[in-house]
Amino acid sequence: MNCFFRIMKVHFWILLVAVRFVEGGETEQERPNILWITSEDNGISWVSCYGGVNVTTPAIDKLAQEGFRYRYCFDNAAVCAPTRSCWITGMYGISNGTQPMRSRNLIPHDQIPYYPDLLRKSGYHTSNPTKTDYNIGGRDDKECWDYKGGKEPYGWRMRKSD
Repeated sequence: MNCFFRIMKVHFWILLVAVRFVEGGETEQERPNILWITSEDNGISWVSCYGGVNVTTPAIDKLAQEGFRYRYCFDNAAVCAPTRSCWITGMYGISNGTQPMRSRNLIPHDQIPYYPDLLRKSGYHTSNPTKTDYNIGGRDDKECWDYKGGKEPYGWRMRKSD
């Protein structure tokens, strides 16, 4: 299967949003805000909007209530870095050679964009101050983000005004 179709299959929501705005003729100000929260080494029992009772998470609960919340989400890799290579590219680690931990496999970056690349191309500001180790070679892990970390811990503050 063509790499483009694999990426679009996993990142269908990005494609849906892009098509909606291109076809609908909506302006840049009408684009939805996207806040992607990534959390590792826990389960649904640690977030109360999923029914967890171990902790209270009112801010995340409010975001989930007012926005979009994944209800069916599965990890297809047993360890952290191969999982991150999957969500950053939209491809299974076994299909792009990043399944083995610490493989840093070279992928064709001109054919397989990272999801922040697609968001940036659509005019979004992307920020990731700390998370790296996508287990992919040939590209700096922070290159795909507008804000890559530094003294300012809140990258959204670094975005240019619309």
